[in-house]
Amino acid sequence: MSGMDRPGLLSEISAVLVDMGCSVTSATAWTHNGRAACIIYVEDASRPGPIKDPKRLAQVKEQLENVVEARGGKGERNNVRLRNFPAGRTHTERRLHQLMYADRDYEGCHACHGNTSGYHKKG
Repeated sequence: MSGMDRPGLLSEISAVLVDMGCSVTSATAWTHNGRAACIIYVEDASRPGPIKDPKRLAQVKEQLENVVEARGGKGERNNVRLRNFPAGRTHTERRLHQLMYADRDYEGCHACHGNTSGYHKKG
């Protein structure tokens, strides 16, 4: 997930997941420049393992989208995707970097604009 960062965002996401009968097995979040990205591994709370029912997954996604989009301005960049990945089998840090990069959450750097000296100018 990615979207605007705000106080209580992860708390709201957790509350929605609990209300929907989900159990969080692992979570990692990054924030930068007022944006947030997180990867949350979720299982069915009633029985161990991933949530396999497509209708239930769609409901969980819809509720998470509501949380991520809440208090955001019109046209804000938000992203909620649900995928079946076994915990520990994906590169979480790399995926978070990809989410933030796709969200264009980076500062301009001189090397990115033709300065090939390798030095970043200050000031």
